Amino acid sequence: MYEVGAFESSECVSLGWQARVASLHGAMSIRSAADGPYIGRLVWQASRSYSVVRWRGAPEQLRRGDADLRDDPRATFEVLAPVRGTVTIESGARELTVAPGEILVLPMDRPMVCTHDTACEAICLIAPAPRVRSRQETGHDVLRVDRRGGLGSVVWSALEALVAERAALDVDGFDAACDRLLDLVLLAAGRADGGSSAAPNAELVAAVRREVRRRISDVTLDGASVAAALSWSLRHVQAVLARSGTTMSEIIREERLDRAWSMVTDPRRRTSLSRIAAECGFSTHSMFSTAFRARFGTTPRDARAATVVR
Repeated sequence: MYEVGAFESSECVSLGWQARVASLHGAMSIRSAADGPYIGRLVWQASRSYSVVRWRGAPEQLRRGDADLRDDPRATFEVLAPVRGTVTIESGARELTVAPGEILVLPMDRPMVCTHDTACEAICLIAPAPRVRSRQETGHDVLRVDRRGGLGSVVWSALEALVAERAALDVDGFDAACDRLLDLVLLAAGRADGGSSAAPNAELVAAVRREVRRRISDVTLDGASVAAALSWSLRHVQAVLARSGTTMSEIIREERLDRAWSMVTDPRRRTSLSRIAAECGFSTHSMFSTAFRARFGTTPRDARAATVVR
């Protein structure tokens, strides 16, 4: 499934804008800074794993509270890149500000208030939280990237290109582009956080993950075939993964479960759990259910039942 859409708001916030924003980012309340019609525009493209949204709008405040998190849980991170205007985000005791020239990576599974006091425009990549956390070089949930040069500039160019070419993409191309974009964002954030000495290791780990995702449904997938596809020896790949604190079997399991989580919790897709298990490379439904529960603390059936269809 790959969807492309757009929405223009010219009425009050409650007449369309709030519902459309919530469908993309999660349930929230929105308050306009002025009375009367709210002027805003959304352009989006989405698969069952990723979404990219370009939006512009008049001043507003968006609040995602505890009740919203219970009613519409989203295990996602957002990669936020303002084009114009400054965005302020309050989460707990932390206040974050992100302006043009910066990219902010933050989780959406906690209460927050997002405010922009002037007209604002931004591009946002929405990615599954397990996929982000399994690739992070640092333990920080909130990451910042300078997009004015270097790898950050490459990330920004890729974001712009994804939006510009949205009509020409299919689901496989879109997901592949988002996977690589996410790898670049986290690599850039790791370097900004002092991790540049680990960059070669991080690049090989990212390549391993890409190859695993490409062959995710192959039940025979193993370290030897992945290493061969990357033109490295298995011993070298194993050594790099060990220095990065992981193993080939862990990466294969993580990537399979990340894909499964996206499929199980997608309210727009009702593929049977047995088929999801097979498409994610699990040889039996029992093995899939046990691994899913160990990773996420719930069964595939219960995770699907908790999904709110909006």
